[in-house]
Amino acid sequence: MNAALLKYHVQLRGKTLAKLADYLNISESTLHRKMRGDSDFFRNEIIRISEFCELSPLDVRKIFFEDNIA
Repeated sequence: MNAALLKYHVQLRGKTLAKLADYLNISESTLHRKMRGDSDFFRNEIIRISEFCELSPLDVRKIFFEDNIA
């Protein structure tokens, strides 16, 4: 996962990671663990993040899946 790109899109929309965590109904520490790769995002969380940040399908792929593509 590309945490820097996710942070960029959150800030681009004038929002914060704290607001994102609240939107996902998870704690900020859980969000940070997921962003570090210590645990995975659930599919529904990725969908909600894409809504929160108004991400395109390409942005979603770059943030969540690009490093998994060989």
